[in-house]
Amino acid sequence: MPSARFFYPQFAGLALSPDLLIFRLPHLFTLTLSLFLTACASQAVLDDSVIETQFPLVTELRDALRAADGEELELLAPATHEQATSAYEEAYKLAQRADDAAQKQATKGLKALSEARAQAEVTADIFEDILRTRRRALAAGAAEHATSSYRESEAELISLSRIAEEGRLEQAKAGRQTLIDLFEALELEALKTDTVARIETALAQAEREALEDFAPQTLKRAREEHKLALATLDADRRNKIKAENHAQRAVFHINRAIGIKDIIQVFQTSDFSEEDKVLWYQGQLARLVEPMVHAPNFDDANKVLIAALRSQIEQLVQNRNRLQLQLDEADRKLADLVLAQQLVLEDVRAETEAERSAEQARAARFAFVQSLFDIDEAEVYRQDNDVLIRAQGFVFSPGNSEIAAVNFPLLNKVIESIRTFENARIVVSGHTDSSGDGNSNMRLSQNRASKVAAFLSEVGGFEANRFTSVGYGEQRPIASNENSRGRSENRRVEVLIVNQ
Repeated sequence: MPSARFFYPQFAGLALSPDLLIFRLPHLFTLTLSLFLTACASQAVLDDSVIETQFPLVTELRDALRAADGEELELLAPATHEQATSAYEEAYKLAQRADDAAQKQATKGLKALSEARAQAEVTADIFEDILRTRRRALAAGAAEHATSSYRESEAELISLSRIAEEGRLEQAKAGRQTLIDLFEALELEALKTDTVARIETALAQAEREALEDFAPQTLKRAREEHKLALATLDADRRNKIKAENHAQRAVFHINRAIGIKDIIQVFQTSDFSEEDKVLWYQGQLARLVEPMVHAPNFDDANKVLIAALRSQIEQLVQNRNRLQLQLDEADRKLADLVLAQQLVLEDVRAETEAERSAEQARAARFAFVQSLFDIDEAEVYRQDNDVLIRAQGFVFSPGNSEIAAVNFPLLNKVIESIRTFENARIVVSGHTDSSGDGNSNMRLSQNRASKVAAFLSEVGGFEANRFTSVGYGEQRPIASNENSRGRSENRRVEVLIVNQ
């Protein structure tokens, strides 16, 4: 929030001497500050949570300004963005004092922010090349490497945006090239700083260590690579990879020169003879190749020795490459096996999930069929995937197989049960008690089963070939025939729904 400003009305219109001011000002300032703080304390200030509830437009403006942070409105529409920001600051102060004018001020801010977005689109279209160059400069690190120059260029861009905002588009367009040049220069400077700084640091170290006296040719190569890196960026600042390659080679040569200096100083300090130098070289060579090849044959000429060692090392490299290929092939096969195993596991999981879903569906259908029948109508059993409806509630006249109307409600429930299992085969079986002649009971149970099957097929609209009927007479009792209750349970029709 803006800092408080103080006004001293007691000084208005007075011609006070400097001495008097010097003497009185601290006391007057203290008195005025005390009065100001007392006034503030006496006026309640709303906290943010209350403001969010009572002044929603102020909150909306605050959130909209935060959301606009990444849209560069302060860069492309500075004047209208400042209006929106100032409107929010004023609206917030008014809201703290519970002044209803805060809503009106926030409305002005939202309007200004909307205008800023529209203006930013126009400016961005006009300054497309500038913004593209600016992004490249930022990516190169211009804001960090050339802070002062970058800030000046940003200020120039804002000034040009203000001109565009005022509608002076031709004047704004005329200033584009200058800004493009500024940002391109910043980009190049940042690239050189980033890519070449390591070389220049290393060259400075080389100068301090007097490497020129020990490895002048190697140092010369480093300087040449340094020049090539600079020339590459000057020719095409986007060719950063090539410039970086030159920079790496330059640093390599400088580090090599340091190594040369160290070896020469060892020779000088130890007062090596020419023979000592050769023996030192052979010893270093032997230590280098010892883990890889046979001991060098120093009785051969150096040229022959180096060729032999090179041949052995090349053979090792070929062997390593062959082994790497084998390893890669093994990795590929392993990856294929892992993938195949994953596919198998996915199939198993899918099958398991499918079976689980199917089982849930079967259980739901079975529960539905069970719910259709009252206890005195039928009992429903599940036999694996099949469903048995044991309907002891059928009413037939003694010795008769005709279906009475009283059975229609029960038969309709059986039909609804069959519809629940699409394409199932239906086996209708008739059963009697042991009263009467066994052969007569067999024929009666068969007739009753046939009549029920025909009824279910015709009334239910099912294909007749889905139904099979069979009579068992008194052969399959489910209760004792010694009492009336048992005989009643044995007189039944069973409908077996056989799922494929």
